[in-house]
Amino acid sequence: MNQAMLKELNESVRPDLAMANRVIAIGDVHGQFGLLRDLIENQIKFDPYSDVLVFLGDYIDRGRSVEDEVAVLNYLIDLHNTNPGKIALLRGNHEQMAINAISNADSEDSQWLWKYNGSQLCSVSDLAFRSSLVRFCQSLPLYLEDQWVFVHAGAFPHIPLEKQPERVLLWDRTENNFGYFDKRLIVGHTPNQTIQKNEHIVYVDTGAFFNGRLSAYDPKNDTEYSAHRQ
Repeated sequence: MNQAMLKELNESVRPDLAMANRVIAIGDVHGQFGLLRDLIENQIKFDPYSDVLVFLGDYIDRGRSVEDEVAVLNYLIDLHNTNPGKIALLRGNHEQMAINAISNADSEDSQWLWKYNGSQLCSVSDLAFRSSLVRFCQSLPLYLEDQWVFVHAGAFPHIPLEKQPERVLLWDRTENNFGYFDKRLIVGHTPNQTIQKNEHIVYVDTGAFFNGRLSAYDPKNDTEYSAHRQ
């Protein structure tokens, strides 16, 4: 495979959630290319004229191969670039691990953490590819706030998002059970067998890489979508 195949992400256009008929949050993909395509094209049946898709991060790591993980990234980049203002790609802790490992090549701890957490891409030595991967990951925002708050992991309930520690937004599993001020949190990161929701928070991650189920949730219409590994 030509590792230089990673495409460039265009500058993002903030989605207008109020104008969308469906606002659909997608859980952690983790390199599951077949599930991703099935979810978007067959289960959700994404309509760029009326839908907004918000991806909650963790697109990489734990896939079957480098090729699958690159295919996931390029699929998302194409989706984003061809539908400006309709796709939001947020950063997950696995994208942050990639940034840390590649940007701090001399840090054994950063290298070990990324590899330990299922990275396939850590084996790619091509410098151009690694540079493009860092650019992609660094371009991803940590959250999207509107009527709801979309974030990878969680948030303290009464601290403005821009003042929250990065570790909470990307890694937290304890402080995110209370909502965010008067808004509902929509998160990935914490895998469950099925989507879990209450008045304060919705957990969308259903463990695509080990349960074989990639899920999505539309808070505007209280609708769930899932793709299952055959």
